[in-house]
Amino acid sequence: MLAEVLDQFAAEPAPAPAPAARVKPASVKPRLAVVKSDAPAILQAMAKGLVDPSVSAEKMALMKDMYREALAEAARRAFTLAMNAAQSAMTAICANAINDAFDSQYATYAALDAVMRPIYTGLGFTVSFTTEPSDLQRHQRVVIILDHVEGHRETRRADFPADGVDDAGAQVQTLIHAAASAFTYAQRYMLALAFNIAVAKDNDGNAIARAPETITDLQVTELANLIDRTGADERRFLALLKVDDLSAIPANQFEHAKRTLQARKAA
Repeated sequence: MLAEVLDQFAAEPAPAPAPAARVKPASVKPRLAVVKSDAPAILQAMAKGLVDPSVSAEKMALMKDMYREALAEAARRAFTLAMNAAQSAMTAICANAINDAFDSQYATYAALDAVMRPIYTGLGFTVSFTTEPSDLQRHQRVVIILDHVEGHRETRRADFPADGVDDAGAQVQTLIHAAASAFTYAQRYMLALAFNIAVAKDNDGNAIARAPETITDLQVTELANLIDRTGADERRFLALLKVDDLSAIPANQFEHAKRTLQARKAA
């Protein structure tokens, strides 16, 4: 049907786009790919049909539907190509914070954003978040929206606990703080999930994460004095922080290390 419509109006074929360069993560800045579409040719046929009395309203409606479908398909293809380029340009992101409750490492939303935003915006993506009512009690539904400049949108939803209760059932946060924590957790979790990005526990092989700054000499002395006063086993303490020496402790882990020793003292 499309071929018949185009032949009837002798539409000029759209010029072939230049081939897009392959994205290289380290040396080539990602750029938008050019997607070939039938939409321009269909639009030309529609323009001629508007001034041709022999073209029926049914044919015009058909061409309008085909035009919309062609635009949507081109937008979907552009979205997929841009996502492929984004994932090719992004590598694992280094964890830069510690969850004291579970003694686990994670990458903050700010760390993810600093690495990912320049790449995905350069490829035409806009990322936004919103919330919706959850079907689960005391949960918050968080929605991540991925818009692409070519017109395609993808939306993903997930429900997160927002009750401020720990695994033992104790209330550890107010509901408003629990909701804020759930949203913050959801942001970093869903952003990494949307682009299929892993969080590494160290810097090995991580070309885009800088090595963390270590604590100062004054902080080394403070921790050493705390170890002496609390009678802590320095070797086990260093093993807990996954370092070989106090001076190698990352700066962003100082407060965690200090609180760990102070808790031993209080006990």
